[in-house]
Amino acid sequence: MLEIKNLSVCLKSKANKTYTLVKNLSYKLEAGQTVAIVGESGCGKTIHALAIMGLLPPNIKISQGEILLENKNILLLPPKERRKINGKDIALVFQDALTSLNPVMTIREHLLEVFADRTKLYLDEAEEEISKILQQVELPERVLDSYPHQLSGGQRQRIMIALALILNPKVLIADEPTTALDEDTQKQILALIKKLQKKRKMSVIFITHDLMLAKEIADKICVLYSGIKLEEGASNDIFANPLHPYTYCLIRSIITEETVKGKPLFEIQGMPAKNGTRFYGCPFQNRCKKTTKVCIKFQPSLEELRPKHFAACFWAKSVNSQRRQNEL
Repeated sequence: MLEIKNLSVCLKSKANKTYTLVKNLSYKLEAGQTVAIVGESGCGKTIHALAIMGLLPPNIKISQGEILLENKNILLLPPKERRKINGKDIALVFQDALTSLNPVMTIREHLLEVFADRTKLYLDEAEEEISKILQQVELPERVLDSYPHQLSGGQRQRIMIALALILNPKVLIADEPTTALDEDTQKQILALIKKLQKKRKMSVIFITHDLMLAKEIADKICVLYSGIKLEEGASNDIFANPLHPYTYCLIRSIITEETVKGKPLFEIQGMPAKNGTRFYGCPFQNRCKKTTKVCIKFQPSLEELRPKHFAACFWAKSVNSQRRQNEL
């Protein structure tokens, strides 16, 4: 359905310096599949989503790579044709609904604007479609005459999902759609996305820094760090047997019942490199307890260390190689 191939995204500063924000990112999204893109803030999750949608700021450009939608490279399309894809083929749910919605427009005006801009439906036909989408996102029609600030966080997020799905896209990108929502509302939004995905046979890219959410919704997980993919595998494999030390640390950082009862919360020492930082070797080297000289000098390539389970880590490769020898 969608394939990202060797995608690199660069920022050009006012001092005319170029910084790489996403480097050689590749992954495939099959029809009906959910891929979770996880990592700490600033690792390139949202930037890569904006690159897919063609919504990058003027000072940030795609320097190389392909974005294939049903085997067609959409980066080669003229701007007018590229714009037609947004909403119809690929849609994006932004993480902050309150700042994404126009405060002086009612919900009805938001939804009607999509039809006015992208379809040739008459008003009564558009109103009928709006009623259908509200039912699908489980909202009453009375919200149509409300302004964004008059709705709860969960209701606003459902409106964002409705706006994204109203043209029936094949791919939905959900950029941290449960941020700032309470736990119960998070579960409702996740359940809604999964329900609509199944009903529409839609593919989903789910962006989050919360691994528990990724585990709950995703078939496959890609772990990013400083714009580089460090690990990729099936959700169950990632949690049962993480290969990269960074993934292992992220899983250990998850709050559990033991943590609530007083056990100290595990924390990854140090801070991630700032977006666009130039470095040699593995980007996680300054925070990793498995770092050796080779990690400092060379950047490990992403390799399949187990069936359909990839990692970019010299330590993981050596451990996996030793394990195979022992099995033989």
